[in-house]
Amino acid sequence: MKNIISKQQFNFDNRTSSLTPLTQQVVNYLTGLLTPQQAASGILFKAKFIVTELLTNALKHSAVSNASLDIIITDTHLEIIKTDTGQPLPLINQTDLPVDVKTAISQDFMHRLYAMPLSNGAISFFCEETSFDTPDINQINEHFGLLIITKTADEFMYWYDEPVNVFCAKLVL
Repeated sequence: MKNIISKQQFNFDNRTSSLTPLTQQVVNYLTGLLTPQQAASGILFKAKFIVTELLTNALKHSAVSNASLDIIITDTHLEIIKTDTGQPLPLINQTDLPVDVKTAISQDFMHRLYAMPLSNGAISFFCEETSFDTPDINQINEHFGLLIITKTADEFMYWYDEPVNVFCAKLVL
């Protein structure tokens, strides 16, 4: 069982002008809790990337007036969880994605992003470095933010618990 050291919820009003101040508020919160060694390991930098992408996702895709961001620090992990009540991620309704099999859903000139539906209804994301020609910029789709979070986090998952979308990124401390 993991020991919760700290848990804080932040509310995001889905306004562009709130993205940077809320991200800074989260970074300030984490700065006060992480050890100097954890901070020096890049955890704050990674957390800032993840928070920025999750909030950008809320702005671009949720079509609701607010989202919640939970920051949980345990003895082993930093968990960043974004929830909203917008439309579910389209991947969740894709019936052609086999359970427990990773399926390529996006790529850029350096990485390929995979989604792996799990038997519990969640989707786990993975990425691999690739070496192929620079893609046509018009072919890079909306999953680019998911790719950024997946590359930054040690674990990244999504699930839809109607009516709530849950995005959970974990960083090892």
